[in-house]
Amino acid sequence: MPPDQADDLAEARRSFAEELRHTARLRSPAVVEAFATVPRERFARPRPWRILSPMRGPDYWTTDDSDPRRLCHDVLIAIDETRRLNNGHPSLWANLFDQLVGAKFNGRPARAGAGDPSYLSMNSIVSTSAAGVTLNRPV
Repeated sequence: MPPDQADDLAEARRSFAEELRHTARLRSPAVVEAFATVPRERFARPRPWRILSPMRGPDYWTTDDSDPRRLCHDVLIAIDETRRLNNGHPSLWANLFDQLVGAKFNGRPARAGAGDPSYLSMNSIVSTSAAGVTLNRPV
């Protein structure tokens, strides 16, 4: 990806994260940073993507191209459209992660353990930055 496109993608991710800060009423800078840095497109295949938005009713639609900026929105990405299985709504996950920041279970930082791999990556970033957790492997 040419440098100017990479800059545009980083800017789109940052704008997406800032929008989630307001729509999901996020308090944690770590959650915002996770959504600004984890490449959602890496976990969503094939391209172009099948998208589901609450504004369009129950129908999926296909992105015009494979530009990763198409995923920098608060929409669902189809995993298995026939079963209506999606990757998870970004504002929902952002809100849940925000609630987990600082939470403890038996004296240890709380972490979610299920969901789309992109959200697990974000959770690892949030857990690491908010609670001082050391990751066993890079995200």
